[in-house]
Amino acid sequence: MKNAAKSHPLIEFREATAEATNLPNESVDLVTCFHAFHWFNFEPTLQEFHRILKPSGKLALLWNNWNREDGFTKENSNLMKQISKHHPNTKKKQHFSINSIEESSYFINFKHSTFAHRQELNLPGLIGRIMSSSSVPNEGYEREKITASLKALYERWVDKKGLVYLVYRTELYIAEPKLIITPNQF
Repeated sequence: MKNAAKSHPLIEFREATAEATNLPNESVDLVTCFHAFHWFNFEPTLQEFHRILKPSGKLALLWNNWNREDGFTKENSNLMKQISKHHPNTKKKQHFSINSIEESSYFINFKHSTFAHRQELNLPGLIGRIMSSSSVPNEGYEREKITASLKALYERWVDKKGLVYLVYRTELYIAEPKLIITPNQF
């Protein structure tokens, strides 16, 4: 994906982390983070986002969460829980609550919105979607077991068009940087 975008004249890539972007102070209008914030070190990341945002800037955090009220989505989610509890990547993930940001000293005026949507998938699409998850092993016997489980799940829920539907709740949180006055500003 990065290689495909490199040729775009308005996109500049930098090697950096969320905790240390190497961007100038107050240089960014909008910081967005899509479904990845739980991988970052919260406090240093919030401090860095605050540092690079212009005073009138915004922070937007988004998550696509499975809606477990839907039968297929709930079964798929249960399967993923079984898979991920043995995978080392899930141990690196931090437990995240939006309270981590709301209670931080860096952001104010939180707004929260929720949007519903669904993803239509045929069998190869379902397998591809689940296998691309960070909690799924990259190779080996476990992948074969997961594929077999996904095929069985698909067969139970497939409709006449040959599709299954993952139902999501997209959670959007928007905040503004808090004005922080330090003693050496006077």
